[in-house]
Amino acid sequence: MDIHIGNNCFFCHFEKRLICHRKDGRKHEDILNMKLKQVIKEVKSDQYVRLCFKCHRHVHWCMEQFDMNWTEIERRISKPRTNPFNEHVTN
Repeated sequence: MDIHIGNNCFFCHFEKRLICHRKDGRKHEDILNMKLKQVIKEVKSDQYVRLCFKCHRHVHWCMEQFDMNWTEIERRISKPRTNPFNEHVTN
């Protein structure tokens, strides 16, 4: 089982202002207020991921505005992007 809880943002790898985001976007009790047994159960369920404040806000915006689910967001954001304008140019 691949658990994405960690010390940096799942998308941008920023290490500050991290939030535990529930992948389905549903409201949940703050993980800091949960009992240890409940935290272990939730984390092992692979339902949570660590996101920085900015990525967390964007994920919820995509879920609310475009009715996207976690899998769609992860696929779009994690997809390697090629930029044809980013070629080496000599003057």
